[in-house]
Amino acid sequence: GNECYGTWETDSNAVPHDSYTYATRARDYLHLMKAVDSTIKVGVVVTPGEGSYANNANHYAINPRNGATNYGWTPVLLTNLARLGVTPDFAIHHNYPPGDCDPLLLQFAGGPSGWASDAASLRQMLTDYLGSAGTNVELCVNENNTGSSGKQLTSVVNAIYLADSLGQLAQTEFNSFLWWDLRNGVWTNGDIDPT
Repeated sequence: GNECYGTWETDSNAVPHDSYTYATRARDYLHLMKAVDSTIKVGVVVTPGEGSYANNANHYAINPRNGATNYGWTPVLLTNLARLGVTPDFAIHHNYPPGDCDPLLLQFAGGPSGWASDAASLRQMLTDYLGSAGTNVELCVNENNTGSSGKQLTSVVNAIYLADSLGQLAQTEFNSFLWWDLRNGVWTNGDIDPT
């Protein structure tokens, strides 16, 4: 699934947007896919920050490094994958800066919520919750852009952001960079704030 942690995505499970359910289903898919082709690489959807996308309180994860209880998407997902004896081949990360503000956008990729901090957060959680197996999980960026609508998608500022974002990402351990969506068309609606 795509951004399974997000309430904007369709989810017909009994408990929607639940990382515990996602871990169980990911295990099943991973086993089925590898039974057909043992060389296939399978990833799981993650998000930086131990508290991010805490969609329900039915399941939690205790960080073995510091003893903290966390309800966020990634800690619960990784804890349950470890419990199920499954290690994904890669972790799928999507990153979109907040808002359509040109000056803030151009500070984003290398800023405090940019690529380096995302890589560090994800790597720490992979190590904390999967143990030594987490060191072999590749970090991949499968979506990045200034947003999904608005004037920035086809602007000069977006082109500058793309170059900066890729340059900042290349200084981290992320091993892929997919630009969403290569060309979406000209947008005349959405946030057209002059900043």
